Amino acid sequence: MPSMSFRLRGGDSLRAPRLREVVTLLLVVAALVLPGMAQAQTGTIQGKVLDQNGVPLQGVSVIVVGAQTGGFSNAAGEFKILRVPVGTFTVRAIIASHERQDKPVKIDANRATEINFTLSVNGSVDHPALAGTVSRCAFTRVRGSP
Repeated sequence: MPSMSFRLRGGDSLRAPRLREVVTLLLVVAALVLPGMAQAQTGTIQGKVLDQNGVPLQGVSVIVVGAQTGGFSNAAGEFKILRVPVGTFTVRAIIASHERQDKPVKIDANRATEINFTLSVNGSVDHPALAGTVSRCAFTRVRGSP
C-alpha cells in the first residue's frame, strides 16, 4: 500500500498512520477498558426486616453470602446494599434475638432488587437479658437499713 504524506507549514511532512498501527492501538485500548466495564456490572439490594408481628427490626445484619458485602437495617427496618456484583446469591438476615433467615436473590446490572424478611423470635432465648438459673438466694440485713 503506498504511503501518503502531508506537508505541514515549515516543510515538515506527516505520514498517514498505517491500518495495522490503528488496529493495534484500538485493541490495546479495548483490552484496558473492557475489563473495567465488566467489573462495574453491579446492582442494589434493598428491603425491610420485620418481626413476626410486623414491627420493624433495627440493627439486623443483612449479608450477601459470597459477595463480601452487606449492611444493617435502620430504625424503620429498612436496608440498602449498594454495588452488589451481578449474579445469584443467598442473602442472610441475622440478629441474636431472632431466627436467621436466608433467601435466594438474582442481581441484575444497574437494577434494584427488593427482598423483605420476617424474622421469628429465637425459641431458645425469648429474653436473653433474663436467661439463666438461680441456684442459691440469701438475704443479708445491712446496718442502718429499716
